[in-house]
Amino acid sequence: MKRRLFCILLAVSLSLFLALPAFAGDKVYKIRFGHVAPPPHPQNLGAVHFKNYVEKYSNGRIQVSVHPVGQLGGEVAMAEAVSLGTQEVASVSAHALSNFVPEMALVALPFFYASYEEFDRVWSSDVGAKIMAKAARQGMYCFSWGTNGFGSWVTSKRVIQTPADFQGLKMRSVESALILDSYKALGVNPITMPWPEVFTSTQQKVIDGLDLPALALEMLKFYETTPYLTVSRWNSSTMMYLINKGFFDSLPDDLKPVVREGLYEAGRVNSILTLQGSLSAVKKWEANGGTVHVLTPSETAAFQKKMKGVHDKWKKKIGEDLFNQAVAIVQSVRGSCK
Repeated sequence: MKRRLFCILLAVSLSLFLALPAFAGDKVYKIRFGHVAPPPHPQNLGAVHFKNYVEKYSNGRIQVSVHPVGQLGGEVAMAEAVSLGTQEVASVSAHALSNFVPEMALVALPFFYASYEEFDRVWSSDVGAKIMAKAARQGMYCFSWGTNGFGSWVTSKRVIQTPADFQGLKMRSVESALILDSYKALGVNPITMPWPEVFTSTQQKVIDGLDLPALALEMLKFYETTPYLTVSRWNSSTMMYLINKGFFDSLPDDLKPVVREGLYEAGRVNSILTLQGSLSAVKKWEANGGTVHVLTPSETAAFQKKMKGVHDKWKKKIGEDLFNQAVAIVQSVRGSCK
């Protein structure tokens, strides 16, 4: 009887032991990943990829929860939370991050980059390394970037073809000094508001328009409230993938590469799916009754002229050496394409 009881207890103990996950004795690290995009958007799909990647390759020692559509706050609030360590990971726009790292404005200057290649060459250079070092001093590592596309304008009133077309319009702006300066240079009195309030504000005519890449605008059905779309490519909607420095440094050495690679892959997934989706977004906009205007080179030149004062102001904040390095890289890319 005793032998039988012993065998039963041994079998139960063995089954419980085998049911335990690998490394059960190790600490489980929890990551909250926040962003403002909707669930179907490439930015969220990149975040979900990060979750699946790090949970798999950490053998469950890292657990990730993904929080889309501003569940953890707007971009500025999340950047601050990552900096302070009250949130582990976020993907936020470079122009929002420039509130904390002024040099990051170099990533988001209006009418500065004409292609993704230009930006990638700048970020992959010593310029990008210096900006990342500045971010680390603010308590966050920037291990990857992705793109949501180039920004476009939508309004409920008219398409935008000249700076004068902005007169009298109430345009929503992100909480970024750089974008506020840019809108003011165009003669706009911008209205800042957190992302979760924007669509309702277009419905209630609190604002007349906003700027986002065409893919996000179409996906979120802004053609219902702001049907006039101007494809302006006025800024690069570059998303920076941030992780709190203290949290990352506290990870065991074998988990750090898993997290870094996961963030890199999240940015690549974001970018690839954005490029694929952007090809059809404008056609879908028109199919849903919206009006589209693509800025011509001469129209673009008029807006670029308005941005000169903004570039000069932010050159001083960014640092003239860093700014001039970026300009030289951009010009070399354009020269090689001729």
